[in-house]
Amino acid sequence: MAGSRNFVDIGSKLLLPIVIAVIGITFNIIQERHNEQQLAADRATGLMTHLVSENPEERKIAIVVIGHLAENDQVPPELAAALISMVSDSDTTVAKLASGALTKVTNKDKSLENTITQTAKAVTAAFIDDSEIGFVTCRDVDNMQPVEPTDSFEKGQVWVWARVNAPRNEVLKLQWLNTSTKEILGEKDVSIQKNINGYRTYSWKNFRETGNYEVRLLNSYNQPIGIQQFAVK
Repeated sequence: MAGSRNFVDIGSKLLLPIVIAVIGITFNIIQERHNEQQLAADRATGLMTHLVSENPEERKIAIVVIGHLAENDQVPPELAAALISMVSDSDTTVAKLASGALTKVTNKDKSLENTITQTAKAVTAAFIDDSEIGFVTCRDVDNMQPVEPTDSFEKGQVWVWARVNAPRNEVLKLQWLNTSTKEILGEKDVSIQKNINGYRTYSWKNFRETGNYEVRLLNSYNQPIGIQQFAVK
């Protein structure tokens, strides 16, 4: 009986340092996590302060930092949501940086992509009401109106015309592609001005080879808002 009690006492003495060590390690892990959470909260607060600053340079720096954090999947949802409003910033450089940072955020966290995209489209991005009449290929443009809209051309110039709803100033992108290979044959930035009545724009490209092609208009989120296919015969 005494031997059993001594064995228990020895076992307890051996286990006690192990238990204390485990408790200490657990406490340190909890403390480190708390510190990391506090650091993340302080960082988010600081960045949010810079995002709403009246100084565009401070806004740019904050957005660049958020872009770097996004690459390591360290952007909290509240900062991602704040970037949406920055895409409509009056400073075009800030707006472009914010759009790029949003892309990085959604690339890292696909669960945020749909929410951010839909909110951003509804609030800030250019769009075309009816692509059949609002985005067309044609033989020419006269007085800001398309001349002979068609999807069949001879070799030579192919014109494209668009009427865009413009809730803000925005830089769109026009892309010409080979439909079969999806090779991008040309790109052009298209700057549009805020206009409650819509904004009209046009461009053209020379085609020297027959084939099937398409032209796309993308908003500042790199989303296609107009696609028109055509053939050169």
